[in-house]
Amino acid sequence: MMGLVEEVRAAAARAKREDEGEVPEPWLEAERRAWPGVDGPLVVTARGLDEFLERTASVDVPRGERLRKLAIALESELFEDGWDGLQRIYEAAAREDPEDPRIFESWGISSTQCRAWDDGSLEEQRAIFADGERAFTRAAALDPDDPDIHCHMGLHQYHYPKSDRASPEHADRALPWFARALAIDPHHPMARLYQAHCLHDKKEWRAAVDAYSAVDQARLLEERPHQAWRVVKLEEQIASCLARAGDLAEAKRRFLALIAELSRLTDDEIRDEAVNLWDLEEAVKTTLRDDPTLAEAAERVARRVYFKYPGGDEPEQD
Repeated sequence: MMGLVEEVRAAAARAKREDEGEVPEPWLEAERRAWPGVDGPLVVTARGLDEFLERTASVDVPRGERLRKLAIALESELFEDGWDGLQRIYEAAAREDPEDPRIFESWGISSTQCRAWDDGSLEEQRAIFADGERAFTRAAALDPDDPDIHCHMGLHQYHYPKSDRASPEHADRALPWFARALAIDPHHPMARLYQAHCLHDKKEWRAAVDAYSAVDQARLLEERPHQAWRVVKLEEQIASCLARAGDLAEAKRRFLALIAELSRLTDDEIRDEAVNLWDLEEAVKTTLRDDPTLAEAAERVARRVYFKYPGGDEPEQD
């Protein structure tokens, strides 16, 4: 049985192989580079979409699927009319194939992955959120037995835009959707992981520990080798919830075991696979503040994790 370090390294090696073997579809890459407005904000018109379909008519991919792929390829670009421009591509795809749940699922995912979401005000984000919610609702109606669709809707609800980021309200919005995904696939790793995050946010410590512990880590790493950091964070969050629940001895044991594993990683590995240690740092300041040994060990490993982020400006996890 592999330890945490071996699992992380195996996932990183698999991710590298996938990257090296990934070859973009030539027609899609050409369209991504040549789309009107490439030197400035992209402009999406009905005529432009018709011309795209004509240029790619020889590609053995249905028209709706070609439009879906185009939308995904362009979702991070700047559009002249923001989200509406990207959404216009999905609308065209849906007209071509209104019964394809993948179109609506991708539409929902793009709503919070697009540049307009990152650049938008809270009011604009909420409008985009509503569009994404409608798309996921349609996808779920078309394919109610797909756990991924329910999980993606749960993630969408979890990231509901609000000014009070610390509010647990998003957990109540998301939990029913993760439950639906898990009713179909009890071992769905992301649904289980985010169910645990929701319970964590709601301060239901023991329930969160149980949910985190039920995550199929091997499958999570198999499906998401580029996100091996998630299993590191998961171990940290189990220990954090144990401490909050009052099981201080087990929490300390797990924190120290995690620190020992992290100490085996190279500097590059630890910075890639431990995005932050907020839960550990919080524990040594609160529930485990009377343990100088743990505090010293936590400080040593935190210095290695944050070394590449001057001033402690480390990225948030998602």
